Amino acid sequence: MNKPKTVLITGVTGLVGSYLLKILLANGYKAYALTRNKDNKSAGGRGGGFQVTFIKRRKGSRHA
Repeated sequence: MNKPKTVLITGVTGLVGSYLLKILLANGYKAYALTRNKDNKSAGGRGGGFQVTFIKRRKGSRHA
């Protein structure tokens, strides 16, 4: 049994990021999405209802 590849995507609530998320998930990737606000899960809707794990960026952190 193959373990799915894992990706971390930034900008998934945007047009390009949400499209990329949909493609990756449809191809069997496990996705984590970096977001400023953990309640901002609009990419989940754009991702076709796929399972995505959202990670909240720490306040004051300039880098992921």
